[in-house]
This record gives sequence, structure tokens and C-alpha cells, in this order.
Amino acid sequence: MNILKNLKFQHLLLLVYLDESGSLTKASERLHITQPALSRWLNEIEENCGFQLFERTGKGMKATSAGLIFVEYAQRILKNLERVEEDLNALKVGSSRTFKVGITPACAPTLIPLTVTIFQQLQPNVKIVIKEELMQDLLPQLHTDKLDIVVGRLDNYSPDSLTMSEVLYEDHVKIIGRHDHPLADKKNVPWKALKDYPWIIWPKETPIRKQLDRLLTIAGITTIDYYIQSNSFFMNLNLMQNSNYISAASESVIHSLSKANLLSIFDMEKLKEIHPGSIGVIYLVDQLNTYLMQDFVDCLHKAAKQLDFT
Repeated sequence: MNILKNLKFQHLLLLVYLDESGSLTKASERLHITQPALSRWLNEIEENCGFQLFERTGKGMKATSAGLIFVEYAQRILKNLERVEEDLNALKVGSSRTFKVGITPACAPTLIPLTVTIFQQLQPNVKIVIKEELMQDLLPQLHTDKLDIVVGRLDNYSPDSLTMSEVLYEDHVKIIGRHDHPLADKKNVPWKALKDYPWIIWPKETPIRKQLDRLLTIAGITTIDYYIQSNSFFMNLNLMQNSNYISAASESVIHSLSKANLLSIFDMEKLKEIHPGSIGVIYLVDQLNTYLMQDFVDCLHKAAKQLDFT
């Protein structure tokens, strides 16, 4: 099987357009060729690779298992070619290369600013584009090369054959309230005491909420009284300033705010079987050998060693 023997750029576009539209007619319109010619191209690709890549259904053309593999790699190749064009155009006008970083909220206040500072000293001519979202939204963008790297809590990351991850540091979930909350100065606060106060909780799909639910389960608390569900940390912080609301947050996010007396981290009684979450980095396996990727990952490790949450 020699897939690359007759494979052309237009063939990659065909596979991607056909997967997106599910229609030979729409794909042929985008490629500005006739539908019979497009059908011949598809037949040629399938003959070369030895697999049926698309099948006709009542709703149009649908990629087979082999087709999905082919489409995924075609998307990555096309995206990399776009990046080549972007970098060459930047070089032509005397601009810089770009490095695109996806981050989750847990590493935004501390790890990433320090990493970027170190990286810019090492690569002063590289532009850094940072995008903050939840892990489940960032990973698909990594797989399609819309992002170069993803940094954040690894709770929602499931390893696969295309990506690699490295743990940077452990990140505990803490219970918080305003700096002068009734529980702020108490020692060894029992977990059941949290039921006496209203909560601001995170949505169920977020790592913080999953960690919180696990902590409460271990503590024997089955229900909590919450009035607000929010994934905006800074809005939550403002809501807590003049009320007895309590919430949960990542230690790396709230450490500096606690030092500045903007909130209080409660001294909770210790629970057995507590395993903290981890902050880590995820990248495509075949991208680590690029010098920008190696430098950025090295800078992440250097920054992580400098963090001190004590």
C-alpha cells in the first residue's frame, strides 16, 4: 500500500470538504470541479489506500472508520500548510512567527504569565497567542493544529495515541470565602460546617466541580445548598466580598489573592484518600521535536519550579 504515491493537495481538500458537507455536490462546488471528476478522485484514493473511506447513507456521504483517520490527518496537514504560509508571510514583511497556547483558568494567574516571561527572554521574536477555555474545548483545537500546546488541569484529559502529557505540579482544590468570613480564622473546620452557608458552585463539567464533589462525598456530604452556579471566578470573587457565600477554587488561582486578603482559604479538617489534581501540559507527539515546542515546554517546567503556594 503506497498512499503517498499519487496523493495530491486537492485530494486532501476533497476528503476534508466531503467530511464537512457530507455531499459530493457541495464538495465539488468548493473545489470548482465536476462531480464525476470528484468521484474519480475519491475512487483513486480508496484504491491506493485499500480502504473504503466514505459510504453513501440516507443523509449523504459519511466517513468510514478508515475515512475518519484519513480526514483527521488531512486536516492536520492542511492546517500545518496554513501555518507555513502564515510564517512565510510574516517573514516577508519582517514580522514574527506565532506560537498558539491554549490554557485553562487554573494556570492563568500564575504559571502562564511566568512562563511567557521566561519564553520571551529566550525567543524575543516569537508572538504568543493565548486562548483560555475549558480543557474539553481546547483539546479538539490541539488535534486540528489550531493550537500548538495546551496547559491546564489534567482531570478531563484522556490519553490517546496522538498526544503526550507531562505533569508540572499538583494543584489542590480549596474551600474559600471572603477574607473576614465567619469560618476564616477557625482551625480544622469540619466539612459539615459548610452546609450552614450558601454556595457558589461551578458547572458539573468543570474539573473544579468534579474535585469538589469528590471531596464532599469523602466527607459524607451528599447535598449542598447552592444559590448560584457560575464558571466566572472573578464574578464569584466579587459576590463573596459582601456576603457569606463560599465556593471552591484551584489553589494556584487563589494563592496570591489570599496573600492580598481578598479572600480566605479555609483550614478544613484533613480527609483520607485525597488525591490532588494536576496541572500539566499536552502536545501532539510529533510536535515535540520543533524548537519552539521544546523551548516552551522547558519554560513551563522552569516556571513550575519557581511557584510557591506555601
